Amino acid sequence: MVIAQTNPPNLASDATKTSFTPDEYRAMEETAEERHEYCNGEIIAMPGGSEVHSAIACNLLIHLGFLLRDTDFRLYNSDLRVWIPEYNCGTYTDLMVVNGEPEFHGSRTDEILNPLLVNICWSVKLNHILNNITISIARRAIAGNGKCTIGLKGRSSCTA
Repeated sequence: MVIAQTNPPNLASDATKTSFTPDEYRAMEETAEERHEYCNGEIIAMPGGSEVHSAIACNLLIHLGFLLRDTDFRLYNSDLRVWIPEYNCGTYTDLMVVNGEPEFHGSRTDEILNPLLVNICWSVKLNHILNNITISIARRAIAGNGKCTIGLKGRSSCTA
């Protein structure tokens, strides 16, 4: 099932098509006016944000940017997708943190495979895999000996 108001651009005009390849999804996203998530063949229109959501994302970005200065951690905004190969899913995060160099998906420069931390409002469709993705990201962070915590009242620490 494709959740969108119109046929996604650059794809077959057959309105009955219900499954797309990752390459079809990526081709569509390159010219789409709105963003979409991809989950195992389905393309899901992402809902619009709100003023509150935008303010929270900006505040988090600013706070983490301050905390991560002079470290090997890199902070990215929503311009890049995180691709989760084990679930054949891709989505845009409000922000993500990578330790060292980003690992891109093949020759793509718009999909990151190695985030240590992501902040995202997951769609209902992707919600069912959120726990497994969180565990996977946590395992990568532990394996890389990287740790970043944000505590209450601004008490935070990041180590590489």
